[in-house]
Amino acid sequence: MNQRRLRNIFLNLIRLITLLIAVSIIAFSLISLSPIDPVQAYVGAGAAVSPEQRENIAKIWGLDRSPIEGFISWGGAIIRGDFGTSLIYR
Repeated sequence: MNQRRLRNIFLNLIRLITLLIAVSIIAFSLISLSPIDPVQAYVGAGAAVSPEQRENIAKIWGLDRSPIEGFISWGGAIIRGDFGTSLIYR
């Protein structure tokens, strides 16, 4: 392979990584800015859940952290191959 082809491959790889990071940030931001309360959506509207139980669910899901902490934790888990626990098929 000549030098020009290697340079193009390297630049395309950098563009791909940049695009993946940008899409991840945008997707995570949209999800965290959603007006829907994930805990309420999970337990249902008519469920009788105590405030302590709601706090425990939020803590388990990492909703008690700042968005930046949550993104770093989520990104690190994705890089390690840990896609989390399925809320449907536990």
